Amino acid sequence: MTRQPAKALKEEILRGITTSLPRGSYQKHPYFPDLLRQPDLLAVPETGKLLAVFIYEMAEQITWRNALACVEDVFEVKLSVGLFTVVIGVAANRFERSHADDDKAQLLRNTFDLFHLEDGRQTETLQESVASVIARPSEHAGLTEFLNYERDLVHSALEGFSEERYRELVVVEQDSLFKEVRSKSGVAESLSQATGLPIIRDVLIRNVKGELADLRQHYSFEFDYGIEGRPNVAIEVLRSGRYGSRDKIRYLMIKARLLRYEFSEGRLRPSHRRARLILIVDGNIAGPDHDPFRYVRSLMSVGWELVRADRLNVVEGLLANENV
Repeated sequence: MTRQPAKALKEEILRGITTSLPRGSYQKHPYFPDLLRQPDLLAVPETGKLLAVFIYEMAEQITWRNALACVEDVFEVKLSVGLFTVVIGVAANRFERSHADDDKAQLLRNTFDLFHLEDGRQTETLQESVASVIARPSEHAGLTEFLNYERDLVHSALEGFSEERYRELVVVEQDSLFKEVRSKSGVAESLSQATGLPIIRDVLIRNVKGELADLRQHYSFEFDYGIEGRPNVAIEVLRSGRYGSRDKIRYLMIKARLLRYEFSEGRLRPSHRRARLILIVDGNIAGPDHDPFRYVRSLMSVGWELVRADRLNVVEGLLANENV
């Protein structure tokens, strides 16, 4: 069977959704300047109800990286457009039942207001599912609490932003210094020499995605490097150029967000001992021409401290005070 081109398949899915919406109540491919990924559809199906739809073309097996990047879309829409925006995700392909039942699929179902994931046992059509979610109030009470915390933390983090301080990170001519063939141990050695600190590799830090999305187990995120004896410090290297960085940044943002919290006595709370996250930018993270600092602000807003690959010596200063 010939596979339908991605663009044509998306348009077919959009037609299926919009046929049940009132005429003039929706806009395809809207644009919001603060979103890293734009919705495929924005609709006001009834007074007081705002609907954002994302259509994802996924591989036959969902990966954690893809699933988490999708969840970042939910958070960004609700923080930028409105907490009570109904966010719908649609997988533009079918999945075997085993893949549709795992924790990655559950993460999507339990964070989106609706995530339509066909697995061969679907009892409702996409149109019926959309109509159902429009008719009911938002049910993610725990997610609303998380987003209220996030809104405050984002505003606080961006108080330290200045264009002058981060201008070097958006120089589009800046190419990668670390070559793809360079080993992880080689980069670790460079970090150790530049900072005078004992560097360890493949650090794990516990996150709250399992509790937040009611998954079956607890989870940790892996980071490229850490500091021996400093379990809350994580260092990641981002090889990045002018184009093609948005998906990497979406994933880095969700990693940072889910490390800012803990569950205590059954309730989500900002962690008292927050992870120190340092992102080494190898290349540049220049945004679009009209807003070159867009990606810098996005990463800072969730707690990443940004360092250019040729400024590794500043990492020691960043970590000199545990409470910075």
